[in-house]
Amino acid sequence: MGSDYRVEDETTVPAPAAHSAPDPALMGRNLNRHRQLQNALAEQVQARGMKPLSPTPADPAFDIAWHDGETLNVTEVKSLRPENESHHLRTGIGQLLDYMDQLSARAPQVRGVLWLGRTPLEERWLGICERAGIVLAWPGAEARVWDE
Repeated sequence: MGSDYRVEDETTVPAPAAHSAPDPALMGRNLNRHRQLQNALAEQVQARGMKPLSPTPADPAFDIAWHDGETLNVTEVKSLRPENESHHLRTGIGQLLDYMDQLSARAPQVRGVLWLGRTPLEERWLGICERAGIVLAWPGAEARVWDE
């Protein structure tokens, strides 16, 4: 693994980034898909007799949470495209670890759930999340969330 270390040039000045306007249609589709995924999970929580929760100003910015007995489940929702999948998974895992840490003083147990729009392309993410104490699930794999 790796090669001999290459000393990095500490005097490099990067070229200014060329900013382009975001595609509003793409942003709208992504936001709508995120909200659809979030609302569908909230419906599943309700259907199981639990109360879905949104964050208050005193809470971290999770997407949805619910109590299941002594366990507080805190969720981050990520819709994925192949070109952003790794970035979104890494970001979601980091967000959940932060939320779990912040909420650990307020619940006997906190469990993170990373709810995706689809199956991840690489199976390795299942192991990464498991080792981090995070449930990785998506529509069609809901049993992971409900321990069925």
